[in-house]
Amino acid sequence: MLVRREGGGAELLDELGARHLEAAPEDVIALAADGTRAVHARATTTEVLTLDRTASGGADGGLPSLTLDGTPLALDGDLIVLRHCEDGTCRLSGHDLTAPADPLWTLLDAEETRGTDPAGAEVPARLGQAPGLLDAVRTTGVLPSIPLRFDPAQGWVQLDIATGFPVGRILAAPEEECRITTTAPTATALDPLHATPLVLTACSAEDGALTATAFREGEVLWESAPSPPGEWSVRLDGDTVLATGTEAGTDVPGEIVASGQRGDWAAPGGEGVRQASAFTSRIGIDGAAMVVTNDSGQLVAYDTADGTNLWTLPSPPRTPRCEAP
Repeated sequence: MLVRREGGGAELLDELGARHLEAAPEDVIALAADGTRAVHARATTTEVLTLDRTASGGADGGLPSLTLDGTPLALDGDLIVLRHCEDGTCRLSGHDLTAPADPLWTLLDAEETRGTDPAGAEVPARLGQAPGLLDAVRTTGVLPSIPLRFDPAQGWVQLDIATGFPVGRILAAPEEECRITTTAPTATALDPLHATPLVLTACSAEDGALTATAFREGEVLWESAPSPPGEWSVRLDGDTVLATGTEAGTDVPGEIVASGQRGDWAAPGGEGVRQASAFTSRIGIDGAAMVVTNDSGQLVAYDTADGTNLWTLPSPPRTPRCEAP
């Protein structure tokens, strides 16, 4: 577990205790997606730390690390992708952390670039100001395992972390208004037995209609029909895109969701929730589940996409009320 401090620094927690990392407020500290390493990104360098205590002398050991030039974009196992600019020239490079002296691959990168969006966090559907390279990592505390690259001439592409070659098709053209993120390994309705990382996009048309798309290994896994036009914010989470806002021609806020389970946008929970007991309050919602209380006093979780009942907690026992004689 990673606990980041508002004024800089962080604590790495495991079953044996806490280890402290000193950092400036502008630095970024994040875990690898598999939790085996952490990265400490400074202005021009990245320190990669090994979290396995057996590699550092046990419970009282330090954090073995190595430092490389550049900003981290992705980390998968022993492979890391970094972006480094010097004298007006920017390059992407892949490194094997077990033999980091020479890069596995290097390619030129445009000076103009942008970062991805944070998985699970709500953002306006239309870009406004483009995210910085590490904005999403600063928000989530996790460095993705899939390297994505934005080129102002080509748009968004996924790279093979071992070779630097593009994987599959262009994910989004440069002129499109798209939000994009990578997810943790996710089992989908289309392939429930194999959990793999996905790339999710939510692209806005001029009238505000949204089209959500999920990619696996650079190829389309599913794509939604366009949503109703409107003013939307989106949350890209797991195998789901959740949009919140107002449909054009109305002033009533609402929510719609798209996922691999259906091609059309629908209210969260769909038909499964409409057949359930009446809700008295909603505790929270994300791409996987929404938690509500019902008219029986129960706490219930439903699948955000299709309304499947995930779990139910019984209503608490009533406390006898004492009345004055």
